[in-house]
Amino acid sequence: MSSKYKYKVVKRKTRMSAIVNGNSKYAKKYIKGEQIFANKNTLGIMTFEIKKEAERWSRGNPFWWDDKYRDLIILRVIPIGRGKRVYSVCKGISTNELDRYYNKLSFHSISSPINTMAYPGVLVVD
Repeated sequence: MSSKYKYKVVKRKTRMSAIVNGNSKYAKKYIKGEQIFANKNTLGIMTFEIKKEAERWSRGNPFWWDDKYRDLIILRVIPIGRGKRVYSVCKGISTNELDRYYNKLSFHSISSPINTMAYPGVLVVD
């Protein structure tokens, strides 16, 4: 049986999206008790189905070359809407790269972490 909770990795200090720059239109701030919704025409709010996978990814996250991506925490979230399995994501993390990816101008993608799911929104539990 699947847990009603999913797991979201965010920056500890800001509670912002783990990878995207906090100034990006794609960045979200995950505040306890709030509903957060993905931008239209994007993959959605990226979550992990299994906490151990979120922990593994946060320790071995491919963006560790930059200190701002090292201090991450894992939050429990409750999905809102129908989820979809994500198999690949944009290779870049800048707003421009994401814009090009979502506008089908660039297909530079990498495999997503194991057990990644995307939802239209989430309710932040922690």
